[in-house]
Amino acid sequence: MSSLEAQTLRHFIESQDQVSRYILLLHYYDELTTKEIGLVLDLSESYVSKRLGHLQQQAQQQLLLCRSASKTKASTASLSAIA
Repeated sequence: MSSLEAQTLRHFIESQDQVSRYILLLHYYDELTTKEIGLVLDLSESYVSKRLGHLQQQAQQQLLLCRSASKTKASTASLSAIA
């Protein structure tokens, strides 16, 4: 993962509401299951699972945008070098 991608993910996590940040951190950092996260945050496992899935989709979209922007910049730089 590039530093730009890491920055993008960090910004994505920081831009989420508190519960969403906790869900992400408990799942990916502490490696808790959705059931365990539900117990810790007093939420249903179903809610945690749905929220985690939605957050994963959003994060993937952000990374795709980051990669697209990165490729566009690289292409522009290559074209500038040729000209």
